[in-house]
Amino acid sequence: MQSKDERKDFLSQEKKPEVRIEWGLQADPKVKTYVFENEDQKVFFIKGVEEGCGWLECKIINTEEDK
Repeated sequence: MQSKDERKDFLSQEKKPEVRIEWGLQADPKVKTYVFENEDQKVFFIKGVEEGCGWLECKIINTEEDK
């Protein structure tokens, strides 16, 4: 039987929402992965990034909608 701490460790390993962003549109753009505690945080982060598009260029890649 698993201890309370073992169950907590297992639950904390569940896949968290994430998004990869390709910053810049040059030949060798920087790709960064952002991990969130929940889907709401991810959605609001993406909305903020999209708001900045046009001011700073970037391309959002590997979102849940792309799968």
